[in-house]
Amino acid sequence: LVYLNERGDRANPGEIPQLVLGALRRAQARKATTGEPIIVVAHSMGGQLLYDAVTCFAAQDPALADLSIDHLFTCGCQVSFFAELGQFREQPATAAPNKLPRPAAIAAWTNYYDLNDLVGFVVEPVFEGVRDVAYDTGFGLAFSHTGFFARPSFFETMAGRLGAAP
Repeated sequence: LVYLNERGDRANPGEIPQLVLGALRRAQARKATTGEPIIVVAHSMGGQLLYDAVTCFAAQDPALADLSIDHLFTCGCQVSFFAELGQFREQPATAAPNKLPRPAAIAAWTNYYDLNDLVGFVVEPVFEGVRDVAYDTGFGLAFSHTGFFARPSFFETMAGRLGAAP
């Protein structure tokens, strides 16, 4: 939760948002040069960091004016939980049953969750245009949160989603 207090604001991003913005700048420059798509995989707090970067901090960065993430994959994330608590800087005001829009810079967003993961949430009920996919890591409560990356089938599942409709 320190991130929430030290992330800065739109005009003055903190250290962590600056790191994320730097990675997005490099990805966007590569895409502009090669046409290679931008695919982002964010786990846990990484989902919130990317969401905040895209919806708040990138707006002030001319190098990211045309940012287009072709596919965002989140797993074990808390983006919907943070959104429900109103913790994002540029979050539009909305309440259930209305949903928040998927950020314009994200063309497709797939969120993976494991039912055993107590800190990984579904996103579809909170955001429009997101696809939730249950994925059983095969781990219990202690390791399900990080178990996604221990399974080759997880990477195969993500690869199968590339090119799928948002």
